Amino acid sequence: MEQSFFTSIHLKVLLIPLVFTIHELEEWNILTWYKKHYKNIPYSTNLSIRIWIICISLLIFIVTIVAVKFIHSVFLFSPLFIAISTFILTNIIQHVIWTIQYKDYSVGLSTAMVLLAVIIVVHANLIINHYINVWFYVISLYMVVPIIKTLRRPHVMTPEIRGIHNLGITLEKLLFKKDKCGKA
Repeated sequence: MEQSFFTSIHLKVLLIPLVFTIHELEEWNILTWYKKHYKNIPYSTNLSIRIWIICISLLIFIVTIVAVKFIHSVFLFSPLFIAISTFILTNIIQHVIWTIQYKDYSVGLSTAMVLLAVIIVVHANLIINHYINVWFYVISLYMVVPIIKTLRRPHVMTPEIRGIHNLGITLEKLLFKKDKCGKA
């Protein structure tokens, strides 16, 4: 009997980038929200944000697929998958913080909560079935820094989020030959 590459555990793991992409698509029109809540946003446009959304979604899918290729090697799979999940978990926590800080719905919060549930269920399943070495969760500590920055400076875009915006702006300029202010 031929063994399929995708087993039940593989499909569970792939739920994370799928739900993450849905979460990112909820942020498709987030620029208005950014302008309402931040003082220091770069020259982001709807297009630059959408380019970022597509790129980060593809990147998360690609890295997850690479991680899945190593699912039977705990020491290769664990750090890759935990790093992906930690990046996503940081974003989820930031959505909660923003909603509380600004007393306004943070675009993406509803899908972030669904994503949180998916991450918890998938990771619990991976731990129970010995696909993840729990010591690799130390990697998750890197999320503390951007979360503290988010808490300490409301209405100021953290360097991490600014970097994401700048990447989207750069990609927009490269793809559509625009100048620094977004003009063709």
